[in-house]
Amino acid sequence: MRGVVAWVIDLAVGAVFGTLLAALIAIGCLQSLMGHAFLGSDTWFCERSIPWLIARHRAVGVWWLNASQATAPLLGEVPQSAPDADPAQTEGAPPEPWALHFLPPLQGLPRGARVGVIAFGWPMPMVARAWVALFQQDGFPMAAEVDVGGAVLENAVRRVGESAWRDLHLIPAGLVVDAMPWALLGTWSMRRLRARGRAVSPPEASAAPPEPAP
Repeated sequence: MRGVVAWVIDLAVGAVFGTLLAALIAIGCLQSLMGHAFLGSDTWFCERSIPWLIARHRAVGVWWLNASQATAPLLGEVPQSAPDADPAQTEGAPPEPWALHFLPPLQGLPRGARVGVIAFGWPMPMVARAWVALFQQDGFPMAAEVDVGGAVLENAVRRVGESAWRDLHLIPAGLVVDAMPWALLGTWSMRRLRARGRAVSPPEASAAPPEPAP
């Protein structure tokens, strides 16, 4: 029974260690923006009729997606995407599933709406934050048309630092993947410490006291 309790304690300590270290690595990636690159922008037709311009950025451990709906919906529908189809004449590449999960339904937003979502963590995104601008006077996010450098992404990083905890959302699958290696390392370290402690022989408490001198 004592061995089971020890294992539970070691696993719990390892999980806490892994989670904390994964969070620190995610924050470090967010602050450094190492290897930042603009991946380009393209048009995606939501429900194959509502055009959204999507700009994507990538850095080590950071994902940024910015989209704006600036033109009127089409009267008809564009063809579905196909391997041999012209990308300019099909519905286009949609936002990544993790981004859509934290955004409201795009087909319900008014014309001129802008959305942005950032996620960070390594090697997978584990925390996300989303913004929605419905009116022209809303300052952030900027329109995807002008999101070609690093200024909008850097602005998003600053706003993440100023956000309340309720504005940040965990991505459970990313948290597990990011924390698992460090949790295993923490558990292994705890087991090693216990094994080393058991290897040290305790002092012999039953030894007879020395005879008093005559």
